[in-house]
Parts: sequence; C-alpha cells; structure tokens
Amino acid sequence: MLPKYKRRIAKLGKFPIVVGLPSLNVEETIVHVLNNVVMGLKHYLSERALIVVADGGSTDNTIKIAEMYPLPKDIKLFILEEEEPLGKGSAVKSIFEAGIEVGAKSISLVDADIVSISPEWMPMLIKPIIYGRAHFVAPYYHRYKYDGMITNLLAYPFTKALYGGNRRQPLGGEISISREFASLLLQKDVPHDWGIDIFITTNALANDVAVSEAILGRKIHGSVRHYLEPSKHLKPMFMQVASQMFGLAKEFGSVWMNRETSDDLKKHRYTVKGYAEGLPPIPIRISEKNILREYREGALKYKDLIKNIEDEWKMEEGALSNISEGIDEDAWAKCVFSACINPSKNMIDLLFSLWHGRFYNYIAKTRELSNADAEKYIDMQLRAFVKNKKRFSSMFSRMQEVQK
Repeated sequence: MLPKYKRRIAKLGKFPIVVGLPSLNVEETIVHVLNNVVMGLKHYLSERALIVVADGGSTDNTIKIAEMYPLPKDIKLFILEEEEPLGKGSAVKSIFEAGIEVGAKSISLVDADIVSISPEWMPMLIKPIIYGRAHFVAPYYHRYKYDGMITNLLAYPFTKALYGGNRRQPLGGEISISREFASLLLQKDVPHDWGIDIFITTNALANDVAVSEAILGRKIHGSVRHYLEPSKHLKPMFMQVASQMFGLAKEFGSVWMNRETSDDLKKHRYTVKGYAEGLPPIPIRISEKNILREYREGALKYKDLIKNIEDEWKMEEGALSNISEGIDEDAWAKCVFSACINPSKNMIDLLFSLWHGRFYNYIAKTRELSNADAEKYIDMQLRAFVKNKKRFSSMFSRMQEVQK
C-alpha cells in the first residue's frame, strides 16, 4: 500500500471487519456488488465494517461510482488506486495491509464483477473467522460443467494431490482470512498478478491453516465469455497461475513429498445434492473450434518438447498429439508434472496448448452429461494426479539434486 493511503486509513480508526473489492473496469457491476455486501453486513453482522475498493487502473467510471455510493452509519468506504505493478495480486495485498492497519479480525475478498452475489454470502464468509472456527474460509460454487476449467483440470487436482485438504475451488475469488493468516502471507513475496489465489490456497494447505468452506451456490461473473477466445482472455491467467503453482511446489517440496494424500472425495459428495436441489448453474458458451485450433497449433509448434514428455513417461508415441481425441486424464497429469519439474516459459506455453487438448477430450466425454455427472470426470482427473504423484516425487527429487 502506498504511504499516502496508509496514513489516511490509519485515521479511520478500528474495524473488526474489512471487505475488499479488487476492481478493474466494473462500472456495470460494482453497485450491485456493493449493494449486496452492505446489506449482508448490515443485516447479519453487528460489527463496524470497512469496505476497501482496490482499483487496478480502471478507465471507465468504476471509481466515480464507488465514491458516490451511500453507506449506513457503521460502514465506511475507502478507495485505493493501485500503481505499478498492476494486477489482482497487488490489489489483494493492499487490502490485506489495510485490514491489518485497522485491526480487522476478518479480511474478506469479493470480486467486483460477481453477478450472483447475495447478502447471505457475507455471514457465510465472515462468521467462521470472527468466531475463531477458521483462519481461511474458501468458497464452494455450483458451476456449469465447462466453467472454471483452469481450476477443474489444473489447479484443483494438482493442489489436492500434493497437499491434501478439501479445497474444491483453489482459485475462488470470494474468501475470508484472519489477521494472523494475512500477516503470514505478507511476510512472503506476494504475487501481483492472477497467481494470488493459488498463492493463498497453497500457503493455507502447506501451513496447515484451519480451513472451512462456504457453500455460496451459483457463480456468475463477468469473465464467462472468455472461453470463446481462450488464447486472448485465458492465457495470461493460465500462465500466471501455473507459474505460481509450480514455484510454490518447489518452495514447499519438503511438505508435499512427506505428506500422504488420497483421492478420497467424500467431503464433496454434497456436490450432487447441491446440483439436484439448488438453482442450476448458468450454461456458458464455448468454442470447440477455437479450443481445437489452440491445441493443434501448440502440438505442432512444440513437437520436440512433446516427444521429450512422452519419452520421459514412457507414453505411446502420439499420446499428446492425437488431435481427433484430445488428451486423457492420465496423460494430462504427466504433462503437468513434467512442466512443474521444468517450468520454463516454453514448457508452460506448451502446457496451455495441451490444456486445450485435455479440455477437448473432457467435452467429448461429458457432452450429454448433467453437471453433477460431469463432476465425476473431475474426480477421475484427481485420481490420475494421485496415481502419478509417487513417480513425480522421484523425478522432482532428482532434479533438485542436479540443481544443487
């Protein structure tokens, strides 16, 4: 946080609750989000609260609209305009710093483009922290079967296979953390970009922080259109998430290599019940043509790297470049583990292309399935990571020895 903001925020006094909204060009949704945050704080929580809008360089009317928003007596609003390096992580870091400055017990994050937010989200996210039941409250959403595929095929199975825990949405934007956990995170090199969410989750799991989940229902946000043009909209997020995830795997190698994990999914059996009883997720549009094109172009561009991965894992020739079928869950887990061992820019760029091949294969298998039944294929993806973890650990250890 810039010194000028630190001085100003210190004059506001103490707030037990801080809710932060990282924002960027969200003039169409910020009033809706503020309405629901304020109603949730007012009706379900009696403590004073501070809402911090941390803006990452909006060029529309986001900041002006936020400044004009009327607030009840015990809720205050503070606006931070971030400077370089801009990114979600920079905004989140400033929100954590603001929370510590005002002595907050609970520091929450809510994406400023979240359309499906309701007032009830506030007590579900905040009360476990306030009452001392958890230091990290993570979201659980009911999402359409083709939404959140960086989470479903990469971040979730990789993270759970290595560290265990029951965090189904490791990239979820709606979270709450305690002041103690925020202080721990701020002692580290906080990423300024999209890697922030996996950074928070991994640190929680690796440090055995008490975690609970808030079942928030449907998630509808402004970025669902991104699957129509994945290389344009999703690639920066994918590259930043993967790079951060692999860097953390190296940092916490002594933790996950000595931690027994499993593919037990009993904790999330309420998934099927939730889909059956709750409001169904909103379908999103995807472009199979664009997904297949990204896969084909990457497979051609990086054919030598693909051959190295196939040889390394003793796969059949063509296992990663069968364009008509895509990549199955076992081959994909091996690709991700190889990229973790050698996280060069080219390797992660290739992984993004191969992710399209995995996505294409998943679409083919789940096309006629309900959202709940499609979730079983995510279960299979997790099992593939768990099955290959032992071999990956050996390869990782050898690489670490070579680099010493």
